Amino acid sequence: MKLAVIGTFAWDTIYDSHGKLLFQGPGGLIHSVAALATLAPAQGTIVPIARVHHARHKETVTLLSSLGSVDPRGLIVDSGAPYTVDLHYHGDVNRCECVSHLPSPLTLQEIESHLHGVEGLLVNFISGNDVELECLPLLRARVSGPMVVDLHSLTLGVETGGHRTRLPRLDGWREYLAGVDCVQVNEAEAATLAGLGLEAPSITDGDWVQRLYRCLRDVGVEAFVVTLADRGACLFLPTEETGRRIPAAPVTGALDPTGCGDVHIAAILAGLMHGLSFVDALRVAAQAAAAQLELAGWPRALPEFSVLTARAGIV
Repeated sequence: MKLAVIGTFAWDTIYDSHGKLLFQGPGGLIHSVAALATLAPAQGTIVPIARVHHARHKETVTLLSSLGSVDPRGLIVDSGAPYTVDLHYHGDVNRCECVSHLPSPLTLQEIESHLHGVEGLLVNFISGNDVELECLPLLRARVSGPMVVDLHSLTLGVETGGHRTRLPRLDGWREYLAGVDCVQVNEAEAATLAGLGLEAPSITDGDWVQRLYRCLRDVGVEAFVVTLADRGACLFLPTEETGRRIPAAPVTGALDPTGCGDVHIAAILAGLMHGLSFVDALRVAAQAAAAQLELAGWPRALPEFSVLTARAGIV
C-alpha cells in the first residue's frame, strides 16, 4: 500500500499563553506524515511530496527515514529561503501566527511522477501555498483510493510582517474540490468557505453549515468534517439528514494544540485505509488528536492504531 501526502514542511517556534517556549523544531507536514507512519496499515509506504529548503534537506531526509515506512524521495529541494512559523498561543487554542518565506506551490508535473501506485492521498494546506489549486481535480483522477483534504491555511492571508489573518471568503473552491472524498476544516475555516466574513458563527447557529455541505456534496465531496476543538467534530455525510457529532476524546494533560488537526486528518485517512467507515475513522481520529494534544511538537509518540481503536470502542 502506498500513500502520498502533499503539503509544506516548516520550522516551528511555539510559545504557550505565558510566553514560555514549548517547542522549536520540525513542524508543518511532519505532523501528518509521522501520524500516518504510525497509524497506516502495516507494509504501507508513506511518500511526502513537498518542497524542502536546501539547508534542511539532509536533516529532513534523516528524520523521515527514521520513521521506518516513509520514503523521502518525494522531497523537492528548494533554493529559496526556509519556511518558518512562529506561534504564540493566547488561551487554549487561540493563537497569533507569523510566517516567513512562503514556498511556491507544487505543480502537477512535480507531483505526478510520485503518484504511481498511490492508493490514498492527503493534501494538507499547511502554508496555503502548497499546491496549484487547479491540480486538485487532476490528482483525484490519479489516485485509486480515498483523497482527503485539510483546507487550513488556504483560508488565511498574510499581512506585512508575515502575520496571518483570516480571509472573509474563499473564491473558486467548488472547482478545485470537485470529487474529493473528505474535506476537513475548523469552525472559522468553514465560515470562510461559506463566505460569512470574519465572524465565525457557531455551527449550531442556523443551518449554514448544512447548506455549505450541500454545496460540497454537489461537486462530489462525500464527507465534510468540521473540527470543534474540545467539543469534538461534526461529520456530514450524504446518508444523514444532519451532521453527526463525534465527541472529543478525554485528555489527561493538554500541552500543545499545534498539529492536532493535522494528526486528525491523517488518522481519518489511516482509518479509511484500514477499511473503517467515516464515522469510525473519525472516532479514531478523535483519539489520535487527543494523544497529540498531550505532546509538544510533532507526534513522536502516538499510540498504535490498534490502541486507538480500542480506546474508541471499535472492535
